[in-house]
Amino acid sequence: RNIAFSLNLGPEIMQLIETADWQGLNTAYRNQNFKIRGTWNRLTSMLRQLMQMEQGDGELTWGPLIRMSVDWLGPGLTLPNGLRIYYHNLRVDPETDDILYDKVRGRRLVPNRIYGAKVLENFDQAVSGLTIREQWLEITRRAKRAFNYKHSPVVLQVHDALTAVVKDGMADDFGRMMVEVMRTPPVWAPTIPLDAELKAGKNYGELREVKV
Repeated sequence: RNIAFSLNLGPEIMQLIETADWQGLNTAYRNQNFKIRGTWNRLTSMLRQLMQMEQGDGELTWGPLIRMSVDWLGPGLTLPNGLRIYYHNLRVDPETDDILYDKVRGRRLVPNRIYGAKVLENFDQAVSGLTIREQWLEITRRAKRAFNYKHSPVVLQVHDALTAVVKDGMADDFGRMMVEVMRTPPVWAPTIPLDAELKAGKNYGELREVKV
């Protein structure tokens, strides 16, 4: 309840939460956030268009970053750095009208359902991973250039967090440098708002937030 109020979800949403009406909550959320639902529908439509395209037919775009096309490996989604997410053997199930593609699982190809909301999730997670890996690379460059490290002191990535092991005397300066890098937008999205917080400790279990 405290979370709901802090997000200003409104009395209708609050009542649905209190009565555990999850289907009603889902419908109310989609009605309130119709632009998000519209994006899902647009991306689903783009998937259906993509199935009709061949290599060299150009691109389908949505916003400044989402681009779909067909190359020599098949239909897919192009990320800002040029890497691609492929939807191999993209097709429509004639019985359900679901859009399917083949995904490798072990030694087998298994059909997976794909739709606009899932495309957006694929893109968001891929771009998040791309962002933090670019930040990791920049931190490594600065560690070598400004702190005389031969190898990267970054030893762990957990989702959107990076962990580095540094000498005591360098901890403050190195931490400030990491925060600066992780608050800097990537060149392919220069206006995106990024923030970061710093935690420090003698080991991973003792990490405590440090004001920067």
